[in-house]
Amino acid sequence: VDMALRALSPSVNDTTTAVMCVDYLTAILSRVASRVIPSSHRHEDGELRVIAIGPTFATLVAESFDQIRSSAAGNVGIILRMLGALQTIAGLTTNPNRRQALREQSQWIAELAERTIASPHDRIRFVSRLARLHEALETEPAYCRTW
Repeated sequence: VDMALRALSPSVNDTTTAVMCVDYLTAILSRVASRVIPSSHRHEDGELRVIAIGPTFATLVAESFDQIRSSAAGNVGIILRMLGALQTIAGLTTNPNRRQALREQSQWIAELAERTIASPHDRIRFVSRLARLHEALETEPAYCRTW
């Protein structure tokens, strides 16, 4: 995240590096999205032994994208890449809480885009990408379908 923030800073303005950072975060979250996160309460022989508190999936998504999103005002490349990242991750989980976290992040990205993307052409690209993300969030991932 720090590398992406530096890349998006006005003094550096390196969208390519920021895009690569988003791609790495996508790969990490993609691995987490399809995994079962065990309960924080660990039992042995019916007795509570440990309460292991870790980040939720929603927290991981927020920590991955919130700061980048805040620094991406008007940067169409990053906005589109973040929406694409959420679409990729959505295709890997059926968990409703995880999909809700992705949906919320997409809403915040959409709010930013609506305020900061001026070009009609770029707005069309944004709307198209957002529609594909919404479709992915409303559709059961292909790997879960029975044929």
